[in-house]
Amino acid sequence: MNVDDDLLICEEVKKSVKTWSTKTKKEEIESTFTDYKKFILRKWIFMAVCVVIMIFVAGTAITIGNFSIGILESYEVIWNHITGNIIDEQLDFIVIDLRLPRIVTGIVAGAGLAVAGVAMQSILKNPLADPYTTGVSSGAGFGATLAITLGFPSAPGSMPSSSMHSCLRLFLHLSSCPLPR
Repeated sequence: MNVDDDLLICEEVKKSVKTWSTKTKKEEIESTFTDYKKFILRKWIFMAVCVVIMIFVAGTAITIGNFSIGILESYEVIWNHITGNIIDEQLDFIVIDLRLPRIVTGIVAGAGLAVAGVAMQSILKNPLADPYTTGVSSGAGFGATLAITLGFPSAPGSMPSSSMHSCLRLFLHLSSCPLPR
């Protein structure tokens, strides 16, 4: 059957079929390679845009706090700290020692959670997989409760506050008591 004889097929489809059927193997490979290059370029552009947005949002987050700092001023303080030309010690302390570590920690934690999510989705071969699917959230909650109840320190050299510890023990005691009928 010839595609040109069929009246139900529109002209665009006929044109595509003719183009496809007349391509040589070399032209097809070159076309595929060109498409692949465009695909990779779009990925790199997307990642670069995301990094620029992340840097802008981090600069904006530095400005939030009791001490008023502008966006350009925050970048200036970071640049002066890198070059060793510290102009204002107090401003340098606020940006470099207080706010910047929190922002970097947030970025690293977010990236770690993203990688963990992608790993879980690829292992389960399910794009809708989440920590509740495998019981990871329940296990983490149980582990945290057990660690607090047994008095494991939250950080090396620290202990949980005694009031929180007492409240948790009271809650566990009351939850294990049988209910009156």
